[in-house]
Amino acid sequence: QLSASEEFLWQLKRHDGDWGHPNVGLWSLETGLSWVSTVEISSFGSWRWSPDERQCATWHGQLAAVVQDGHLVAQMDAREPIVDVSWSSDGIQLATACGQRIDVWNVKSSAITRTHQHEETITAISWLSGDRFALGTRAGEIHYWSPLDDRSKAVLTQNAGNSVIRVAPSPDGQFLACCFQNAHYVRILDTGNGTLVRTLSTDQPQMELAWL
Repeated sequence: QLSASEEFLWQLKRHDGDWGHPNVGLWSLETGLSWVSTVEISSFGSWRWSPDERQCATWHGQLAAVVQDGHLVAQMDAREPIVDVSWSSDGIQLATACGQRIDVWNVKSSAITRTHQHEETITAISWLSGDRFALGTRAGEIHYWSPLDDRSKAVLTQNAGNSVIRVAPSPDGQFLACCFQNAHYVRILDTGNGTLVRTLSTDQPQMELAWL
């Protein structure tokens, strides 16, 4: 049996020559890429699967949306441009990063449950265990941050000038992969203590990361 990420291919499909109102299309690989369903979401592109792979969060500008089985189940207005989103481990909450602010949303109600401020401008976010976050900043630093006690620890600081593009935890939660703007490498960190485990060289700057 295929997982959700294997069974379905998400594709940004534009229709009727109108580039301002695309569809997010859901296609089944089992049936030869036949059309499953569409959701009308204006200009959405990036996405993040929920932990159980049943829902997908997508965002553009100040709006974030959650799609399940081809249907829009939640839409959130952060009032500022969203740069990244991340799911809680139980899939009940979604964190959105906007500038120096993190909003935590209840997906079912589309309501903000908490708002947190950080001292750095956030460019990437990943929700680790509990209320612990890995944050990538415009300054090129990786911070481990807990909003409960508002403690932030900069664990990677040698990438000055290269904004963090993406932070992605491994499936077992032991490692964190990070890529940076205009950088020909990917950093792998230990999520426990933040130490640098490995640097992987790449032929060109990376814009996205995923663990297999």
